[in-house]
Amino acid sequence: MNTEKPFRKELLKEKIIIIALIVFAVSAILLLIIALYYFGLLGIFHLLNVHYDSLKSLFLFVLIFLLISVIGDLIIKVLRVFIYAIIPSSRLQLFLSFLLIFSIIWTGFSIADKWIDSVQLGNVVQLITTLIFSLVELAFDSPKKDNFKE
Repeated sequence: MNTEKPFRKELLKEKIIIIALIVFAVSAILLLIIALYYFGLLGIFHLLNVHYDSLKSLFLFVLIFLLISVIGDLIIKVLRVFIYAIIPSSRLQLFLSFLLIFSIIWTGFSIADKWIDSVQLGNVVQLITTLIFSLVELAFDSPKKDNFKE
C-alpha cells in the first residue's frame, strides 16, 4: 500500500515545512561555498602579502568574483563541449580547456580588483592566484576518463 501523497495534496503546514527545509539546505550550501572561497582567498592573500582595508571589502571582492565566475562557468561549460567535440587530441583538449578557464578566472579577478579599490592586487598576484584557481578548477571539473582518447 502506497502511503505517499503528492506535494499538492499535503497540508499547508507540511508544505511550508518542506519548502523551508529546502530553502535552508540551499542557503547552507551557498554559504558554505562563499565561506570556502572567502577563507581560501584570505589565506592565499595572506601568503602573497595582498593589502586589503577590511574583511568587509574582501568579502565584497569575493562576492563580485563569485558572481562573475558563475557567468564565466556557464561560458566555459558551453565552450568545452565544442572543444571536446571538435578536437580529437586529449592533450590539446586539456590545454585549451586550461586556457579557457584561466582567461575567465583572470577576467573575474581583474574586474573584481577594478571595482573594489580597497583590495589591491598586483599583476603577479593576479596571475599566481588565477593559476591556482585554474588548476583546481581543471582538476575538479575534468571530464570522465572515457572522453580522453588519443
